[in-house]
Amino acid sequence: MKDVVHQNSVSEPAPRPRLLIAGCSTRAAAWSAVRAGFAPVCIDQFGDRDLCEVAEVIPVTRYPADLPTAVRDAATVGWLPVGGLENSVEILRALSELNSRIGPCLGATPADIATLRDPVRLQTIARECGWREAAVWSAASRCQEVREHIQTVGSPLTCGNWLVKPLQSGGGLGIRRLKKPEDVQEFPNNPRVYYQQFMPGVPCAVLMLIGAGDIECLGWSQQLIGLEPEVTGEPFAYHGSIGPLPMSADLARRWELTTARLIAGTRYRGLLGIDVICHGNEVSLIEVNPRYTASCEILELQQRRPLLERHCRAFGLTVRTQELPEHPDESGGRMIGKRIVYADHDLTIAERSLAELTISELAGRTPGRSHWTLPEMSDLPWPGTRFSQGQPVCTVWACGTGVEDVASRLEERVQQIRTRLRISP
Repeated sequence: MKDVVHQNSVSEPAPRPRLLIAGCSTRAAAWSAVRAGFAPVCIDQFGDRDLCEVAEVIPVTRYPADLPTAVRDAATVGWLPVGGLENSVEILRALSELNSRIGPCLGATPADIATLRDPVRLQTIARECGWREAAVWSAASRCQEVREHIQTVGSPLTCGNWLVKPLQSGGGLGIRRLKKPEDVQEFPNNPRVYYQQFMPGVPCAVLMLIGAGDIECLGWSQQLIGLEPEVTGEPFAYHGSIGPLPMSADLARRWELTTARLIAGTRYRGLLGIDVICHGNEVSLIEVNPRYTASCEILELQQRRPLLERHCRAFGLTVRTQELPEHPDESGGRMIGKRIVYADHDLTIAERSLAELTISELAGRTPGRSHWTLPEMSDLPWPGTRFSQGQPVCTVWACGTGVEDVASRLEERVQQIRTRLRISP
């Protein structure tokens, strides 16, 4: 196991090891990296203000095409792929060839991604583990047992209770509900999409940690999905998370057994998310995300555990730091929630609108407060940034006594931000 040791002293603390983080948005993982003892070096599509506060940010003109060239001299101990990068297999391969410059990949290999994100395989495992199956049909769905199940629920050609989903996507983007058989084009031989039975219920995300010889369920959270389709144009877009939800020891154990089946035949380690739909006492497995997920920081801030440190340890990279500083649990043991504020019309962030918020409010911190402080806002744009309707502008945070309480506080905060940043019509 590779140890990265901090020789802390009062006079001259040793520098934190540099960790490269790459993906569509790296802010959440960067703050987790700081809490874990790393110095993050980040490359993403946004370069938000609060990302630049804690990380060295490498600018790129073309994302993700320019990543391999941009990071060649990053001199990091390893690199962490986050949301969306799993869809760029050639970029992942190119980054892996830079091992001597940026360190090993602390995430899924292209082969593991293909296995873990296979929708047909997922439903086979779900059925074997006793979960409610969400039938899928794709160009790969030629096995007899899938066809037999579809005979009982109808096919996308005859039943409107189906979704068409891109094989390569993220954040719920591009998912559409089939309303009539004519909506299906080039079926069933379209290799870019698959069809999944629509499952009514509450969308949730389970977070797992696969270590060296052990699997732990870290918790789960409720997802906020498709809240403003008239704004985003996306009926299943991800808007945020609230958690952690209560979980019994028996249910946690069942998730651990299911995860063991999911990773069988792969070399995957570290954090892994499972998107599910809960309907009464029944649960359906919808998708697997083999990476640092959107719900990680919810559980990390509420449970006060540096999850990225544990993720890296699973890959043999450990960081020895001083003990975590004393930091009160500002949630008071309550649930924590975050929600993305989407632009409800085309806009430009103005200097004066940002000036209405103090720097401490914008950053969610005041001088002397720790990186464990629950922010009020995050993913903060720079003045002059332009947004088209439906694009994410920033993220707001709240805590409360339960899901409905937190959701209400988040809604209020969204409207406040839209008013104060003048992004309401």
